[in-house]
Amino acid sequence: MVRLEIPAGQDGKSLLSCVTQMLPGLKTGDVKKILKKGDVKVNGVRTKIDAAVSQGDVVEVYLPLKIAPYPKLDIVYEDPNLLVVNKQPGMSVVEDRDDGKPTLFSLVLKYMIENNLYFKETGDVPFACHRLDHNTGGLTMFAKNAAYFDLITQALSQRRIAKFYRTIVVGRPQKDEDELHGYLEKDSGAARVRVISRHTKSALPIVTRYKVIKSSGDLSLLEVELVTGRTHQIRAHLASIGTPVLGDDKYGDRRANKRSGARYQALWATRLQFFTGPNNLLSYLDGMVIETDKINFPYVNL
Repeated sequence: MVRLEIPAGQDGKSLLSCVTQMLPGLKTGDVKKILKKGDVKVNGVRTKIDAAVSQGDVVEVYLPLKIAPYPKLDIVYEDPNLLVVNKQPGMSVVEDRDDGKPTLFSLVLKYMIENNLYFKETGDVPFACHRLDHNTGGLTMFAKNAAYFDLITQALSQRRIAKFYRTIVVGRPQKDEDELHGYLEKDSGAARVRVISRHTKSALPIVTRYKVIKSSGDLSLLEVELVTGRTHQIRAHLASIGTPVLGDDKYGDRRANKRSGARYQALWATRLQFFTGPNNLLSYLDGMVIETDKINFPYVNL
């Protein structure tokens, strides 16, 4: 259950309009379903969907699974502007896959509401600063307000925030350490990308750095720095040099995946390094390293 208080300027608006505005993580259709089921009370009384509300009214919303408190957020870092959480594989950051599971955004939204950090009228709402694939785990940054969302996404685009991953690949790269260059071309119809060696109108340049940490049998553990952040970049780039990510059925080795019992790709965002520089609103993060050692690769031991 989430408890909301109707702010100033909302007098006379419908319950449906106010709840939809105050809970942007829910679709209007979902709010209608909740109201029709009687899962919303105003000042302790179940209220009709088109009922008018007034400033100061207390609204209690009994939320569906999508933003229920399960699973619990794994918060790695928090300050007044930024929240970094360790995402589990099998959860989308923002996209609703209609599988009945919460998104990471919905859990962050609920966390901010329950901790009195959510104020839509002042722009204090969560924003996902970047995405991880549905089946990739690891550190994901959320800005707690619109101003810092703009600042953090700009810092990412300017490469002032470095992102590092751990991954298990099938095989061993020819070099123990390398910087890979190429071009990434999207095939939207097939929901996949391909790495090519030359520039075309539809291809974007990519840079991926890796270092072999250790190898055992036909598997290797790598640390990867995502220099440019393109769709499926790490998975496609490593596959293009003959060492696909273990558990990746789109770009990987399905026989190796089946042998290992991999249910999702062994790819985890483990470290963020900030090079935000002096004399700006992100200066307090300059030189900071945020990392996690909670890596869930249960199907293989290297």
